[in-house]
Amino acid sequence: MKNLMLTLCAVILLVFSANSQEVTSNYYGIFTDNPNILVRLPIDDVRGHIYVWENTLSGLITDPYEGEGCLAFRSTGVGWWGFGIHDDSAVSLSHFQSGFLIFSVKTSAKDEFSIHVYGANKTEAKIVFPQNGGPQNFKRNGEWQKITFPIADLVAQGLDLSSVPIPFAAIGGNISNIAFDDIFYSVDSAGPNNPVAHPQPKPVDNTNVKTQEIPAQVSLSRGTLNISASMPISKITVTDITGKIMVNNHPRQYSLTLDVAKWVKGIYLITIYSNTGKVFTEKILIQ
Repeated sequence: MKNLMLTLCAVILLVFSANSQEVTSNYYGIFTDNPNILVRLPIDDVRGHIYVWENTLSGLITDPYEGEGCLAFRSTGVGWWGFGIHDDSAVSLSHFQSGFLIFSVKTSAKDEFSIHVYGANKTEAKIVFPQNGGPQNFKRNGEWQKITFPIADLVAQGLDLSSVPIPFAAIGGNISNIAFDDIFYSVDSAGPNNPVAHPQPKPVDNTNVKTQEIPAQVSLSRGTLNISASMPISKITVTDITGKIMVNNHPRQYSLTLDVAKWVKGIYLITIYSNTGKVFTEKILIQ
């Protein structure tokens, strides 16, 4: 299976220029909602993509580690599974060669799997989670656990960071449940504070201002998503179950409609914000 995956990944890797743009920030987000990570790969299906390889995975609904969504899957039983977060710009991550790849992962399955990073000149490195185990005392208890892995160990496997078309991927045989969230590269092992991690940290200030739910209504009719609120909507986001952002805009009006007729069938999370800090969330099922 591993040889098959190497062949498949070699096909999808392109020849990238040696003078790729280098990321020079202290943190570089791959899949995270942390507002303290300002530089990140846009998952917009223009430059950044989340690809499930060969339909080997189907989506799961589970509580995220942080923010509003996570990458949660189960394998479809074809004998192997894999997905990758792809960067068409294949930026250089050499700035992090003495840093860390940090991500949160959870599963209750005992099956072996591995995390892969694909670099320039078809180089590759991986982090192995052996059957019923994993690095840093990883436990298969279905709870979120953070992995902080030295990138120097990936470079020692031959990974060339000068151009990284796939900064994060996961591969395995079969698995009943697995989820990833808050994936980023860091120059230090701690990473930035994450104010949207769950459960939410208690606020530091004493203003006694609490986030309240904004009264809103969401309805779906004939391929049109209708959204209305009792106050102007300052921001709205819609994500699918993998965390892919479908909508992210600032209508600044009381209502709006979205054409979802061509969206893939599945569950979507809608989050509506007002300019007073109120929030409304709703899940819809497109059939």
